Amino acid sequence: MANLGPQRYAARVAWVRTMLHVFAEHGGLAPGLDLDGLAIVLSSATLGLLSASAAFGPLTEQQLAAALDSLTALVERGASG
Repeated sequence: MANLGPQRYAARVAWVRTMLHVFAEHGGLAPGLDLDGLAIVLSSATLGLLSASAAFGPLTEQQLAAALDSLTALVERGASG
């Protein structure tokens, strides 16, 4: 994985940014959101979850699922206006 370099993360942010723009165009996001900023926040949060076990110690599948559910709830509340 180390040989992939940072371009894999740039590609992920670009994909998230594209999806957010599609959602916004179809009314799925509140008007006025900074979609580029949101793409960076979401990408950073998921990257953090991927490395959480290394930072906090082993996490169970249930703990990771709960963390993703919490992130989803936060985004849904903030993005829907």
